[in-house]
Amino acid sequence: TVARAAMDEALLRKTTTAITYDPDTGLCVPRYAVRLISILLFMDVISSNISNTILPYFAKELGASNAAVGYVFGAGSFTSTFASPILGRLSDEYGRRTLLVFSLFGCGFAVLLQSLAWNFWILLGLQAAGGMMGTIGPTVNVYLADVSTPEKAGFY
Repeated sequence: TVARAAMDEALLRKTTTAITYDPDTGLCVPRYAVRLISILLFMDVISSNISNTILPYFAKELGASNAAVGYVFGAGSFTSTFASPILGRLSDEYGRRTLLVFSLFGCGFAVLLQSLAWNFWILLGLQAAGGMMGTIGPTVNVYLADVSTPEKAGFY
């Protein structure tokens, strides 16, 4: 697409060496870039799983009913469903790497603020915000599809 070509041209102007295709790996980026993306995805999954283990107890401490605890868990998934296509368009416009870093810091900030929530509604809103910011999985998939050949896309 036009946005992809413009991004590639801008990337080539910023770097001193041209990015070349490596037939052994099937990638247009160095292998460490794929490892870094894997680490980012791992950090996102770990952060959500760590906070989710204590979330019911914390919500109960804030006076939530059993049904309200379910709402807290559903809020992140619900908002990520709607945020994913929006973040996809933003990643086309601003670049995949920029959006990945933005999403990771945004999700981490939301999880950090959840620990400071003073009532149930603040917790629910922060969980929803974390779900919106934490949808980096689709962006990672698109990034890997962009930098790999169709034959090797399933490998990464």
